[in-house]
Amino acid sequence: MPKEIPARKSGIVDLRKKFPVQKSAPAKAVGSSFSRPKARSGFSATRPRPVKRGGGLLTFLIILLVLLVAAALASFFLFDSAKTGHSLKMTLTAPKSISSGEEVALEITYENLDKIALEKMEVVVQYPGGFYYNSSSLEPYNQEQNQWQLADLAVGQSGTLSVKGQLVGKIKEEKEFTVVFHYVPANFNSDFRETISKKIKISDALLDVALEAPAKIEDGQEIGFKVGYQNKQAEAMSEVYFAFELAEGFSATYLSPTTTDYLWLVPEIAANQESSFEVRGLADSSLVNPFPWSFRVWQMSGPAGSSKERILYQQSGEIEILAPQLEVKVELVKADRKLNWGEEADFKISYKNSGQLDVKEAVLRLALNGLIDWSRYNNLTGATRDNNTLIWLSKSSSAAAGLSALPVGKEGELVVTVPLISEPDDLSQLSAEELMVEAQASISVRFNEADKVFTSEVLSEPVASEARLQTEARHYLDSSTQVGSGPLPPEIGQQTDYRIYWKVFTGSKALSDLKIKTSLPAYISWIGEADSPTLGSSLAFDESSRQVTWEIAEVSGNTQLLASFDLSVIPTDSQVNQLLILTNPTSFTAEVMETKTLVSKTADLLTSDLIGDPVAQGKGRVKVGN
Repeated sequence: MPKEIPARKSGIVDLRKKFPVQKSAPAKAVGSSFSRPKARSGFSATRPRPVKRGGGLLTFLIILLVLLVAAALASFFLFDSAKTGHSLKMTLTAPKSISSGEEVALEITYENLDKIALEKMEVVVQYPGGFYYNSSSLEPYNQEQNQWQLADLAVGQSGTLSVKGQLVGKIKEEKEFTVVFHYVPANFNSDFRETISKKIKISDALLDVALEAPAKIEDGQEIGFKVGYQNKQAEAMSEVYFAFELAEGFSATYLSPTTTDYLWLVPEIAANQESSFEVRGLADSSLVNPFPWSFRVWQMSGPAGSSKERILYQQSGEIEILAPQLEVKVELVKADRKLNWGEEADFKISYKNSGQLDVKEAVLRLALNGLIDWSRYNNLTGATRDNNTLIWLSKSSSAAAGLSALPVGKEGELVVTVPLISEPDDLSQLSAEELMVEAQASISVRFNEADKVFTSEVLSEPVASEARLQTEARHYLDSSTQVGSGPLPPEIGQQTDYRIYWKVFTGSKALSDLKIKTSLPAYISWIGEADSPTLGSSLAFDESSRQVTWEIAEVSGNTQLLASFDLSVIPTDSQVNQLLILTNPTSFTAEVMETKTLVSKTADLLTSDLIGDPVAQGKGRVKVGN
């Protein structure tokens, strides 16, 4: 593992060493030199003129100015990350420079300078790009791990928060950390805010990485990535990971060293060791253009089971591919129009040349699912049909003539009308996906002897349908799965058990306040709920009213709901040769959430004839036992 480089400690700078103050030379008299004039005859030597005191004052002022500058400089070196706000004194201590990938420690101190306590203390650290949180002296409370709740701060009280993490960036790049304090003075209701910032310079890198990638290529040209690296530390680095993340449509033609998923693990990189990686391949410009990529290098640090990625280097970019670039989408001509069974659906296909090359003779397609009634299709646009797909060439019709030439920036559209099938009889048995009309458009051109295909998103539109209620009484689900018990046909004095199924299809609208209920004849006994309902409450049986009830608060459209319960009967002599009524008619009520209109459905009563039962149907008339 690389040696952790500790953050530089803040301390007092010896300004006498950094900015030495030279002693003043002795003051001189006016003139270039000080000399004694020759004595006149008969007289002693004359006295020198007295030196003016103004020179000493000037020297004093210069010295004072130097001291003030030195004090200011000392203040800068000691408190460049200190700030005094309205109520808080804040200090942010951090190294001035680090190596990329090195752990950086932020020391945040704060002190209450107010005359009242500060409450609801919170601090937010705005991390620069390339910072990866490792730990802190207090546990952050948000997912981004950059917000902390602090204890209330009494008058004169202070506190400290330490934050550690890795900082990754380019050499000579500066990364700025901003610390924001929020608090409320005890006698205020409003929030106060104070900020302090600090920049850290990336001066070096633990692992020197150089990456080469093209900015632009021609379609079909090979993309090449070259990565060189060197361990610039005095000791070996262990377990270093290198990985590319490449966009969809990339297929490798050369990997050195060979690997899978564009990931390499280097067990050890010796001190000052150099090595490299190389990746080459082809990108499908019709899937993504420009082609995005990213590369990163990391180590795993920390104890086994809770280790974290220690990022050493990362870089990302895009490669512009000089190739045809087309856009295509499909939508309903009238977005607010509802599709109905048996009616026509109008689709609009829009296309555009959004690239940098002119193209000719494009081919347009519209793929639909199985809800189209092709027997009633009126081909007004001259399309060629291949199963459920319509195809247009520039010569298909005047509506498709625009496909012959698409210069850069040109747009076009084509409207097509298709009839939908009639409402299926087994509507309540179909899944939500089977009740959606799906359409997807594509446009293709021939370029460099290859087909370039551009595809729209899938348009899924529900076909409007009403809610349905279906009830069934069963003794068998199939020839071998029995859900009832007792004799069939039912016999006098013998108990026969039946299972009742309630199946609800909500229709294409979301519903609320759903209530399904029925009542049981007096000779029918309630056994209980069979399987748990798919949604809503459990089934409830009221002995006094003999009602069975199922309630659901709300449910989305095109949803299938199911509930089941068991009941029993012991026929009497008076019921010989009669069909038994198992449940009275079942009602279903709900409210459409979108329109607030009422939905009401009713299913017929169920008898022991068990219509639809593969084994017991027709065996419902009571007989005399042996």
